[in-house]
Amino acid sequence: MSNTAVAAPPDQKTCSHCGTPFHPRNPNDAFCCSGCEYVYRLIRDERLDKFYDLQGKGSTPVGFRVFQNDDYQWLVDLQRETESVSKKHPRLTLSLTGISCIGCVWLVEQLFQKQPGGRNCHIDVHRSEVQVEWIHGQFDIVAFAETLHRFGYDLAEKRDTPPGEHRSLAGKIALCGAFALNGMLYTLPNYLGMEAQFAFYPHFQSLSGLFATLSMLVGGSYFIKRAYTAARRGVVHMDLPISIGLVVAFLASVFAYAVDGNPSLLYFDFITTFIFLMLCGKWLQIFAIERNRNRLSEIEVKPPNVEKIEKGGSIQNFDSTRIQPGDRYRLAPGAWTPVDSTLESAHSCQGMDWINGETESRVFTRGTTIPSGSTNQNGSAVELVARESWSDSLMADLLENPAGKSEEEQVAQKWIARYLLAVIAIASVGALTWAIAAGPVPALIVFVSSLVVSCPCALGIALPLANELAVSQLKGDGVFVRVPSLWERLARVTRIVFDKTGTLTRSTMDWTNPEILESLDPKSIEALGALVSQSRHPASSTVREAMFAKGLLALSNDWDVSEVLGQGMRGINNGVEWRFGKSSWANGDQSNATVLTRDGECVATFQFEDRPWSDAAHEIESLHGRGLDISILSGDLKTKVAQAAQALGIDASQAIGEQSPRDKQQWLVQNGGDTTLILGDGANDSLAFDAALCCGSPAAEKSTLAGKSDFYYLGAGIFGIRRLLETAVQRKRAIRSLLVFAISYNAVTLSLALAGLVTPLLAAILMPLSSVASLAIVWSMLRSRR
Repeated sequence: MSNTAVAAPPDQKTCSHCGTPFHPRNPNDAFCCSGCEYVYRLIRDERLDKFYDLQGKGSTPVGFRVFQNDDYQWLVDLQRETESVSKKHPRLTLSLTGISCIGCVWLVEQLFQKQPGGRNCHIDVHRSEVQVEWIHGQFDIVAFAETLHRFGYDLAEKRDTPPGEHRSLAGKIALCGAFALNGMLYTLPNYLGMEAQFAFYPHFQSLSGLFATLSMLVGGSYFIKRAYTAARRGVVHMDLPISIGLVVAFLASVFAYAVDGNPSLLYFDFITTFIFLMLCGKWLQIFAIERNRNRLSEIEVKPPNVEKIEKGGSIQNFDSTRIQPGDRYRLAPGAWTPVDSTLESAHSCQGMDWINGETESRVFTRGTTIPSGSTNQNGSAVELVARESWSDSLMADLLENPAGKSEEEQVAQKWIARYLLAVIAIASVGALTWAIAAGPVPALIVFVSSLVVSCPCALGIALPLANELAVSQLKGDGVFVRVPSLWERLARVTRIVFDKTGTLTRSTMDWTNPEILESLDPKSIEALGALVSQSRHPASSTVREAMFAKGLLALSNDWDVSEVLGQGMRGINNGVEWRFGKSSWANGDQSNATVLTRDGECVATFQFEDRPWSDAAHEIESLHGRGLDISILSGDLKTKVAQAAQALGIDASQAIGEQSPRDKQQWLVQNGGDTTLILGDGANDSLAFDAALCCGSPAAEKSTLAGKSDFYYLGAGIFGIRRLLETAVQRKRAIRSLLVFAISYNAVTLSLALAGLVTPLLAAILMPLSSVASLAIVWSMLRSRR
């Protein structure tokens, strides 16, 4: 799926790799993130420039995931197992994340062809899967996975997902399309003046009835079954008026064909065409939802597996959701702690930004409690003892997805029920009047015509199209709508609340003087690379990303590197000691800056800030211009939150720091959460999501909250928020115009039908025309950006 780039305003650029609009820090900046710069250089170096010709208008940003190392032991075991079964040409299907355009498909195929022993590579973009086939014993699948990872794509075990509903609908559409064409073929001579005495007239009628019957069995049954199932639960389903219209029209046609012989009641062709159009509309709606669910499953965070240490000392891979108090386990580097646990190792450096928004890491010592949700930033695994079960942990509470909001669905159901009852009542009164005045046959014609001509095609076809077009536009900006009811709730938003770390600011530290790399000699570059490559501290990660992107990180085995927890990295090479970390530790300077030293002498000073995204100030100003109140609600220090608010032009009274997850939830309850859109990326925002009207999450790399968000967005910045609000307004205007047309159309045609001026045949013609007109209204108002 392609991520369409938007023309950037004068103060913006578009990323040279992915096409994402961004606000550059410096005039020479050409990339939205260091990940895009790194992959861009790789593509040029490997002479794979055709990727940019096939890319279309853009793809998704790479982000920092490309700089992180993965453990592929699972893939080694899977390849071994596969080759033990298939001795000649083993074949394996895996999940593939990062695919966003046809250029990505081509690039992955090219990278596969460069792997020795590879035979075939087939990519299913919709299911985000790749099937690889290789020659037994000659293919290194881990090397292939590592290559993909460097280019921004990741392999994972295939997800056990049931076939999408849109696939079964596609088969029904194909059959019903054929039935509709054949039905029209055998009905057309009747329109052209074929007399009833013609020899083939009854055969043509029979064939038209046959195709209408087949359409009812294949396609009509889909709507009827859904409506009947809902009715048994006491729910008025959207498909109920569609089902009633189909059943009445079909029964009337069968009656005319088998008993009455009145050609005015025969409209088998309408039935086949109607079913085909309604199936197409339903397919559009379901396909959009399933596509976004597939994208969500790539980024949604699941509870990690840990290595449980049994009493005899044996190790087994263990699902953390089964952890009980007293269980001993190992937590891998980069993994987050599933439950509150006591540290058994001597020391551990833990990242806290995911659970409380703090950008600084904390050092824990043996016997202290490491909180659930903190990230292991050590270079090796740490041993822990669980203090609670998974069900009692903070992360279990925060990852739980509550029942979806149903207020909008209930309102829609009420209006559908009222509409249906009104149409049936009006048609019944009209039919009764005609029965008294002219007999049963004209009454039945009026009744059927009234139901058919007033069919809610705007609800059945045009509304799904409006949602699909709106969703497609937003997808082009990397914004993915998960919940259809979001549109109605966005109209009631008066305040936007931002988390700070990872939402308004980067989840990593912002290096403000990267030009210092140009002043370092080759040995200093080598030393810096050796030190930062083995550290998970945010400062090291930021420098490592920049060096990777510029091709300056050349790893060597000649270095003896160790980490001094809470201080920095130390490395020995040829008897020279290099340090990267706090100046008070590296060379005795109490300024507490981050430095690189050689035998105690400062070689370079590195400046880091927790700065907002480059587009944040511009976007906040734009949101203010829409009349929205803006607040920051963060777990980070109050001083840092105040600095961010000042830089972004947000009132100091609306910048609240040092908030726990429950503090955030309580603040929203007390300050109008029922009209608030909240944006956050960490588990510490989860409870606040439950108290807000709408919620969204940035999800470029990992997201605890994507599964309970109304929408999520990709990219380096918050540009997608404004686009979401603009698209919501655009969609609302389109739907208003659609409803005005639908009300006017139904008022006129229903009046004519009740007057006996609309036959079922004319109704069968008017209904598809009204559908086309409804689609044209929606298409014209949503096809282009304003």
